[in-house]
Amino acid sequence: VGIHEATGYKVAVKILNRQKIKSLDVVGKIRREIQNLSLFRHPHIIRLYQVISTPTDIFMIMEYVSGGELFDYIVKHGRLLVANQFCMYYVVSVFLSSLLRSRFQLKTPEARRFFQQIISGVDYCHRHMVVHRDLKPENLLLDEHNNVKIADFGLSNIMTDGDFLRTSCGSPNYAAPEVISGKLYAGPEVDVWSCGVILYALLCGTLPFDDEHVPTLFRKIKCIRVDEDSDFPNSSVAACSWELFFFSDIHEFVLAGVFPIPDYLDKPLVNLLLHMLMVDPMKRATIKEVIAHEWFQKDLPAYLFPPVNESEASIVDIEAVREVTERYNVPEEEVTAALLGDDPHHHLSIAYNLIVDNKRIADESR
Repeated sequence: VGIHEATGYKVAVKILNRQKIKSLDVVGKIRREIQNLSLFRHPHIIRLYQVISTPTDIFMIMEYVSGGELFDYIVKHGRLLVANQFCMYYVVSVFLSSLLRSRFQLKTPEARRFFQQIISGVDYCHRHMVVHRDLKPENLLLDEHNNVKIADFGLSNIMTDGDFLRTSCGSPNYAAPEVISGKLYAGPEVDVWSCGVILYALLCGTLPFDDEHVPTLFRKIKCIRVDEDSDFPNSSVAACSWELFFFSDIHEFVLAGVFPIPDYLDKPLVNLLLHMLMVDPMKRATIKEVIAHEWFQKDLPAYLFPPVNESEASIVDIEAVREVTERYNVPEEEVTAALLGDDPHHHLSIAYNLIVDNKRIADESR
């Protein structure tokens, strides 16, 4: 953590040793993260203010968030259990299952709020032709007001019309079947799958595909295929109930698209999950379809999806400009010129952005 001297605001400082990143062969990963983050201006994507290079180190000056990882929040407030524990609780008694839900499950409004912010950020990335490819709760940070900030764009990639990706990357528990299989994929669809897994984790407190603590994946489920004509038109994904079912490893489990659906999830939510966790990427929900879904639309804040012509930061905050002029003792014209110039890391631009971001965070917390 660092302090921006002119404004007094906290910033996060990511220090990268050049020799170390070269030995770990992550130079390309770091370069992609810097390139993509420097382009983004979104309330739910971590902000990169400045990059300082020295002969030995690279310093990434980033937005400071104090709430930790969403993963830790789920563990603390939810019930993120390993697969065999999850099954055991359901077998012990219905009463215990109900008790666990009432005590440890994230409330639906809170989970929906997190999910809406995540999808807003992912949609912004896709509209700017960037696919994240490693979305998971560990890469979703929370600020002091529990607002989500998407971070770690090291595995992200620029999308080009007509081009397909083949790189198998990301975390297996959140990776789409086509990524695990090494098949060609366009990009956005793999982020949709990962978001579906995250939504499941938020509301169920466990992962749909998990064998983190056991070598063999053993689920107490019975596959019930869903007809195309049903309310859940998802023939390639299985809805499940509690009977014995076995897969040799997590790859087989994910590729089969089989996961347990707890009975306390309501019908619209199950519909959304089944569409997002569709094994066939051509049938999987798109980001636009997720946004339009009735479960997602409930209590949706207007600021998350502003009209396109208002989504870019084209309006200068006059109060922030005046604050910069006072702190640096420069004329307003000089600050405006810095904002309109080609150098996003100009010291006046950095100060302006810090002031605007902290002002927005303060306004949202009221």
